[in-house]
Amino acid sequence: SVSAFLLNRSSDLAMYIIMSTDWQKEVFGIQINKDGSKYVGLYKNGAFDGRGRLILHKGDYYEGEFKQNKANGFGKYVNTKGEIYIGNWKDDRQEGEGELILKDGSRYNGQFKEGKKNGKGKITWNDSSYYEGDFINNYYDGYGVYMMRNKKAYIGEWKRRHLLIKT
Repeated sequence: SVSAFLLNRSSDLAMYIIMSTDWQKEVFGIQINKDGSKYVGLYKNGAFDGRGRLILHKGDYYEGEFKQNKANGFGKYVNTKGEIYIGNWKDDRQEGEGELILKDGSRYNGQFKEGKKNGKGKITWNDSSYYEGDFINNYYDGYGVYMMRNKKAYIGEWKRRHLLIKT
């Protein structure tokens, strides 16, 4: 049999509803906090764990996989500025392959590490110009190609968004 529990675990929590036969197993629940943020999804051992949706009080939301109350696995984050990230997460940060879409239509497809563009990637601006190549800490850094919308290309070694050596 499935039971529903209404709990108040802390002073930050307004409401907590769990549908469960066994608290230690994966269960479905809803948590509404006093600040207006809300989580709807799976829990395990009292933590967000499995698929869920976290809506923050200012309107940003994350929908995807959780592990121990953090975004871990594949998910989508949308903020109120109109930016969208779809891809992999580790401990609440973008990690691995993902796509970042900005409000103006510009987009980055590629690798992330600890929430920053790191590794191979391509950023395409809304005027169709692009940079494709290596990134370090959100900068073009390493070998890459910058193609302007007039099709003029800058190819070579980059350091913190500056072309050092043309090839």
